[in-house]
Amino acid sequence: MTEGRAEIERRLIAFSRSQDDALGSRIQRILKAEAELARLHAAVRKNDQKRQEAEAVAKEAEEAYEDYARQHEELQRAEPLPKLDEEAERELKSLYRKACSLCHPDKVIEGNKEAAHLVFVELQEAYKGNNLTRVREIHETLKAGGLPKTRSTTLTEAEALKAAIAELDYAITRLIAELKALKESDGVQMMDAAGATESGWQCFIGQQHKTLETEQARIVSNILAERTEE
Repeated sequence: MTEGRAEIERRLIAFSRSQDDALGSRIQRILKAEAELARLHAAVRKNDQKRQEAEAVAKEAEEAYEDYARQHEELQRAEPLPKLDEEAERELKSLYRKACSLCHPDKVIEGNKEAAHLVFVELQEAYKGNNLTRVREIHETLKAGGLPKTRSTTLTEAEALKAAIAELDYAITRLIAELKALKESDGVQMMDAAGATESGWQCFIGQQHKTLETEQARIVSNILAERTEE
């Protein structure tokens, strides 16, 4: 069965966090070294046009390093994702599907639609964050016929838009055309190559670590060679 978008995004978040924990610092050092090497290449160019081209490449490399450094820092500051065993994974998915069907704004009376919007958005966030406790709480309250309290009491314009997008996404979650673009993204392709489980991810990440070590050594060697020629 085709995975829904929320499930793909949930797995991608977990994979990205695992990869960043293991490789983020090394990737950051490699990008910094690449930027330094590109700047050294630009400095030794005699021809004006070639120097300008090399400086453009160096600027791109520096921006790539800065962007990645910010992303890495944000991931390192983020709360760690809860680890779920197979039983908890099954419960999370089951409760999420049941709760979605109970709090979708199309299923509630007009006076409860805004509250349902807020619950639907929070349910999505709890699911993607592996927050089984919160998904349980939301499901239990919905099953009893109520709407759980959320962090907000009113919808801002941005939240209303987010809710509308989330609802539309849920309604067409099996639509192949929408999922095709997500599944073809670099992040999802890498995650799929790594395997379906966290143990598979760790093996894949270990192989990446060796590759990155080799790449870092190559770049450092090139930097030393470039400095020697100056």
